[in-house]
Amino acid sequence: MGNENENLNGVNYNETQNFTSQPQKKSSGLAIAALVLGIVSILGSWVPVFNIVSIICAIIGVILGIVAVVKKQPKGFCVTGLILSILAIIIAIIMNVIAVYFVKDNIDDFKADFSTIPGIEEKDDSSTKSDSSKKSDSSSSKSNAVAPTDLKINQASYNGVTITFPATKESFNGTGWTWDAKYADTDLANNYTTTGGRIGKYPGGVVVSVVNTSGETKKIQDCTIDTATFYNPKDGSENVTFIGGLDYSSTIDQVKTTMSNLGYNNVDERNYDTANYLKYYKDDNKDNYRDYIEFYYYKDSINSVTVHADYRK
Repeated sequence: MGNENENLNGVNYNETQNFTSQPQKKSSGLAIAALVLGIVSILGSWVPVFNIVSIICAIIGVILGIVAVVKKQPKGFCVTGLILSILAIIIAIIMNVIAVYFVKDNIDDFKADFSTIPGIEEKDDSSTKSDSSKKSDSSSSKSNAVAPTDLKINQASYNGVTITFPATKESFNGTGWTWDAKYADTDLANNYTTTGGRIGKYPGGVVVSVVNTSGETKKIQDCTIDTATFYNPKDGSENVTFIGGLDYSSTIDQVKTTMSNLGYNNVDERNYDTANYLKYYKDDNKDNYRDYIEFYYYKDSINSVTVHADYRK
């Protein structure tokens, strides 16, 4: 009886000891969730704007990672998830800041590239000018007006105002176009050129290249304009003309015929699926420093005309 009790007690003791000595399985759900969210957020953080979702996932991942650490869940998952989530937030913020500044600095050029899209209008700052100043500018500029058919390769006409390149800011007086202030007030060092300045606003307007040969640093708007790309404004396009009376309604064949009649037979022509370029130089020497005019067609319609003049003359 004593042995039986002893055995019974031994069995009960051993079974109890075996049961209580087994380790309890720790939960790792929060740690795994933090890791998954960290991976997802780091992958999506590189795409501006859309990475807002990644930032949200990353914030949740940080919270779950911290809770998992407190609850002593698998440390590897927790820490990795936390690190990835924090990195995702930093990367997403940096990418969004870069995107904002890029769009802000290039919005005018972006609009110019899509100037063929009709129906979009912006207010022209020139409307704030007084009537008297407009009349004064117009009369002074139109005094040098040239008949459209008499325009040369380095000239353009807008509302009867003839612009001869190389040009100056004053050459555009009376056209209604005004400089992009942010660009115009920037300093340009001697012997430097810069491109991208816009005169006027979308739709239409002119994007110019400026060169400084003054021997000193000057404001861009006070330097020489050697190149101007006139974008088709669609509305009011009939007011802009180029060499030989060519305008935005001229077909490719009309350009070739007119330029040939004027003695420009050595054309540099490039043809693509939806775009065509016709580039004519003042002489047979195809030197991009010389005077030239380029007609850019997109889907058989003129998108822009570029006039360049040799500023070294």
